[in-house]
Amino acid sequence: MVLGARNIENRRKSSIELEAEELLGEEIFTEPVKPVHNGKKMTLSSQVVRIEKGRNSFDLWLVVHSVGNGIKLYIPLKKHRQFNKWAEIGKMGSSVVINRQHVQISFEIETGEKKQEGKLVGIDAGINHLMTTSKREFLGNEVSPLISKIKRKHQGSKAYKRAKKELSYYIHKTVKDYFADNNLQLVVTEKLKNLKHNTRQKNKTKELRKTLSNWNYRELLNIIQMRCEENRVSFRSVSPFKTSQKYPNPDCAHTQRENRNNEEFKCLKCGYSEQADYVGSLNILYRFLTGPYGAGFKT
Repeated sequence: MVLGARNIENRRKSSIELEAEELLGEEIFTEPVKPVHNGKKMTLSSQVVRIEKGRNSFDLWLVVHSVGNGIKLYIPLKKHRQFNKWAEIGKMGSSVVINRQHVQISFEIETGEKKQEGKLVGIDAGINHLMTTSKREFLGNEVSPLISKIKRKHQGSKAYKRAKKELSYYIHKTVKDYFADNNLQLVVTEKLKNLKHNTRQKNKTKELRKTLSNWNYRELLNIIQMRCEENRVSFRSVSPFKTSQKYPNPDCAHTQRENRNNEEFKCLKCGYSEQADYVGSLNILYRFLTGPYGAGFKT
């Protein structure tokens, strides 16, 4: 379950993904049918959807009205604590997004100004450490065993789904604890588009490709962005181009693929060596701070 958010003119529109057990359909006055949604997602306006109080074991029902032929589809939903929190203090948006596993509902919530003081950090994500920060913090060291647990399960089975939920919960908790323990002003991550974890798949081993397929990087970035919005922390993202291959010291700045060997970074020009994910997080932060929009943040 993921809460994503964007700050729009001092208002926050927070996207909440509700767990949907299955997309169940009912035709009015006919035998129940199960609708098939083959697309990645669909966005529906309030003109064709409404939310009703739940029946039986479900908290809510999302009712989708068809246009013209009187058919209604009922999608059962279960709420979580974050939904209850935003529903109490915010205004529900005018549209919903449905994908294969979740229903995403938006809320508009009044928010204060962004913080003007606190830590400026770059965050590099990985499968050995969930997050490595530019303050040399290595967080979420259990993510690799959790991914391995998913790989051992039969895809689509109940055990597989439980393992996926366990990983999702671990990601949420790790990010939540990090924000609770630190006074942050700015967080910088890599952009999702053309992310290094998804490139050059042909060069990766079959085992590594399977590992990466179970590693939801998008979910992590959405959670980080949500926590930034919730805590009035500025969130930015930069191109991931060669962030793991460059020595971050501007006096050298040598960039070469061979500088990185798994978890180790060693500059082949000057000999500097360090943990590779930490080097990546430094480059992520410096790339933003030295760019056209970084001057407004104090270092």
